[in-house]
Amino acid sequence: PAPRDIPERKALDGSVARAMMEAADESFLTVIPVDRDELQRQIARIDSLVRKSFVRSGLALDGVDVTGLPKDADTFNYLSYVRFRAYSDILLDRSENFNKFRKRFEPEVGGRLLKLLSARKEDDSLLAAKNLGFNAPSMPKRLNQALDVIDSLSSTVCEKGLIAQVERTGPDAERIADWSEDLSDLQFTVALDADACQNAQVLLQEQGYRLYPNYFRYVVGSVLRQTLGGTLKEGGGGQDVAVDEYYMDTAYSSDPDKFEVRQVILNIVLESL
Repeated sequence: PAPRDIPERKALDGSVARAMMEAADESFLTVIPVDRDELQRQIARIDSLVRKSFVRSGLALDGVDVTGLPKDADTFNYLSYVRFRAYSDILLDRSENFNKFRKRFEPEVGGRLLKLLSARKEDDSLLAAKNLGFNAPSMPKRLNQALDVIDSLSSTVCEKGLIAQVERTGPDAERIADWSEDLSDLQFTVALDADACQNAQVLLQEQGYRLYPNYFRYVVGSVLRQTLGGTLKEGGGGQDVAVDEYYMDTAYSSDPDKFEVRQVILNIVLESL
């Protein structure tokens, strides 16, 4: 197939990017009982450990502070890498159970990021979805409200220069109807082209870490959990939301040596409970 046409990513909104990193910090501190100063020391330690190697690779980091405003997407990618590696090192030092941590961290950071990125219309849509009763006729309405919010937030992250392009594929009306009637699993995907932090995600994965700065993944999961998974607390059933990422080269080269991540695919499965 022909290479995918990916538009140029817009200039980064540094204020939003910094607020997203601060939301991740606060979420980590909420889940893991470490001192704020200790977290900052770990972030500073990773920064001092890896800064020179990033500079040698061509990244301009003069005047860039780990608590400062990212000046562009590459700086945001670097600062996110430093933070998430610091989180991971703390988890390893404390011998934390990663799966238990992830189950608490992802909803926490997703909820904070959702509040940060949402405008009035998204908040209204989420509230309307929550107010629907949990029964078969309401399930498509709940899901469609969630999908509308995801689509709206997709436009927001592109406007903020966080991602070049977001494209949702599915679910179609027939599959939604089948899912709502018999509560079978429902699958769809969201493609993220040129995510500003995709290189940090790939590098952390290559280094053996399991926690990545895929901010929009956390947002998508939070939207779906708030509209569908929240019913678990009401004692009437509900949906478990699984969001996995896959890294793709949309140039489609047959030469493995030329593989370069250009797209992150979020594979979303609503698993019946």
